[in-house]
Amino acid sequence: MKIERNFCSPCRKRGIKTITKQKHLEEVHEIKVFGYQRLWEEIRDYFIQKKKEISKEPLKRLKREALKKKWDNLMQEILEDTKKELEEFGQHDSL
Repeated sequence: MKIERNFCSPCRKRGIKTITKQKHLEEVHEIKVFGYQRLWEEIRDYFIQKKKEISKEPLKRLKREALKKKWDNLMQEILEDTKKELEEFGQHDSL
């Protein structure tokens, strides 16, 4: 999410002020990154699905550990992939 708040260094050097959003990176620089909006939607959908499963058992609650178990490793992989892509691009200082 942090990268999507910064200016794109290569574009800025050419006098173009633009934010490094997922769409910009994919369309202008052909860099594939996992966008924070998509990540948020997937986490939300997973949470809703788990809540529905648990609602069938009245005394059971969805705990934070269930979300961490599912998303911690995946988010770390996404971060590492994004760093790798951006290092090749020259934007690694943004993370």
